[in-house]
Amino acid sequence: MKAELLAEFERRRRARTLTLPTDDVQVKLKLRKLNQPICLFGEDILDRRERLRALLSTMTEDEVAKILHTEEGFVEKPDEETTTWYHRGPMSLRAARVAIADFSLRRAKERLIRARENAARPPHEKALARQEAHKWIQQLNLHASQVADSRPVAFCEFSPDSEHIVTAGWSGQPSVWRRDTCERMIRYVGHQSQSGCARFHPHAFISADSSELNVASCAHDGTVYLWSLDNEKPLSELRET
Repeated sequence: MKAELLAEFERRRRARTLTLPTDDVQVKLKLRKLNQPICLFGEDILDRRERLRALLSTMTEDEVAKILHTEEGFVEKPDEETTTWYHRGPMSLRAARVAIADFSLRRAKERLIRARENAARPPHEKALARQEAHKWIQQLNLHASQVADSRPVAFCEFSPDSEHIVTAGWSGQPSVWRRDTCERMIRYVGHQSQSGCARFHPHAFISADSSELNVASCAHDGTVYLWSLDNEKPLSELRET
């Protein structure tokens, strides 16, 4: 027992006399050389340095010298290229950017017009509109709930007769549902990637025959399929001309 106490006192004395690197990167390299984790959960820089001190205090002087006095090599990463450079894109890129700008600028103009008109409205009209909106929201009730897809649902829409719903989800399988029972009428199979949107034909469930075009859907890979209500396979694929 006495020998163990003396050994512990000697270990602590040696630990206090050790000169350790102050750079945290160097401390981590020394720990790695000892086959120790370079960082423990909840450990800060000081804790890491003290852990290295405790490990070295149990080693011989030659072993400590070998660990502490060996210079660790660093491999400097080359500086990332930050020079701005340009390349000439195809005319199709320019046409796409012009189309996007034309669409966005027109929408922005319309939004600003609406914002100015709304700002010019008298305060009592704004308050009345908010009250009407709150009243309408309070009258809403949950009618039904259904898990429509094994992946996130990206889009849903009521049919023109308001009796059916079409959904599109990341599984790539759009579906048509009955509104009242939330039962699936048909699941469409054909997309090879996530489906982002599915829409009813304006005459679906009104005048269109069930074997004709009733639903269209698109996917993230750019495919657009046209569907009937009788077959889970697409009637045709809409291709770019």
